[in-house]
Amino acid sequence: MLDRWIAHGCLFLFLIQFFVRVLDAFIRGIRRRWIRIEQLIYGRSGTEAIELF
Repeated sequence: MLDRWIAHGCLFLFLIQFFVRVLDAFIRGIRRRWIRIEQLIYGRSGTEAIELF
C-alpha cells in the first residue's frame, strides 16, 4: 500500500514538473513574440519592451 502511494506521488510530482516546464516555455515563447510585435508597432528597443513585463 505504501509503495503504491510513493509511486503515485512520484508520478504526480513528475507530471506537475513537466506541466510547469511546458507552461514556462509557452509563456516565454509568447513574451518573445509580443516583444517582436511591440518593436514592429512602436519601434521600441527590446529592453524597454522587456521592462513592461
